[in-house]
Amino acid sequence: MAGYLSVCRLARYVSSQRTTLKKRRLLAPLDEDRFEAFPDPFTNWIVWDNKEDDFAEVGSKYLRFLTETEAKAFCTLLNILLSDPAR
Repeated sequence: MAGYLSVCRLARYVSSQRTTLKKRRLLAPLDEDRFEAFPDPFTNWIVWDNKEDDFAEVGSKYLRFLTETEAKAFCTLLNILLSDPAR
């Protein structure tokens, strides 16, 4: 249960940080890429799904607590594979 609460807190933190950055115009509009990678407060990296407004997931694994290289690789791959063909 403690792990679940930590994940909920982390998701709330990420969501609030993204809202703050959007207000300050430091974050690009969400319609550019569905997935984005950025550091979390624990010096790991997260891949965020802008469409679902939650952690990105591959299979049943949430993409969090990653290295910078892993997060950027997943982000690039997911944006290529799941991009809107109409764009």
